[in-house]
Parts: sequence; C-alpha cells; structure tokens
Amino acid sequence: MNTERDIEALCGKGRPFTVPEGYFESLTERVMSNLPETGKVVALPAKTHIHWLQWTSVAAACVAAFVLITQYMPVSTASEMQADVKVVYDEQYQEDMMEYAMVDANDVYAYLSGEY
Repeated sequence: MNTERDIEALCGKGRPFTVPEGYFESLTERVMSNLPETGKVVALPAKTHIHWLQWTSVAAACVAAFVLITQYMPVSTASEMQADVKVVYDEQYQEDMMEYAMVDANDVYAYLSGEY
C-alpha cells in the first residue's frame, strides 16, 4: 500500500496549478502601488555612541564577574589538598582488579622491565 503511487494513479502526473502570464514581472509594481505614499524622511541618529557604550558595559560586566569570582572562590593550598587524600592499600582489591583486567604476573613483570 503505497500512498504516493495511489495518488499518482488517481490524479496523474500533471500539475493542476499554473501561474498567470506576467505575474512575476508586474509583482513589484503591484506591491509598491499598495503601499501608502509618504513624503517624510526620518534621519536616524548615529550609533557610534551607543555602540561604544555597549562594548564598555560588556567589558565592565566581565571585569566585575572576574573580580567577584576570584574574591569569593575558596582556594585550597597544596598541604590542605594532601591532607584530604587518604591512601588505602587493599591487596584484595588489587588482585580483583588484575583478575578483572586479565593481567597475570608475567604481564606485570614485562611492564615493569620495559618489555611491554
């Protein structure tokens, strides 16, 4: 059941819609004739001052964010970081990991001797 083939068999391949002759050639004139006539010319202000102000405010916001982050962000020294680390040596864990990775004593020896 192909819907596209069914529709094509029912309606054929012809295109039922056509564009009138000269439609696109006169389109611009018809659109312009529908617009209201105005004789006013509005001068826009120069954007240089506004453009400068926008970039200055963005730079100020970045500097403020940097200052706030550096002032209130906690900084840990190396000794504090080392104090938080607990070294736990568990031989059973090491054996389980070697078994999981399928590493035997020969692989460890080859790795340590530089042959691996």
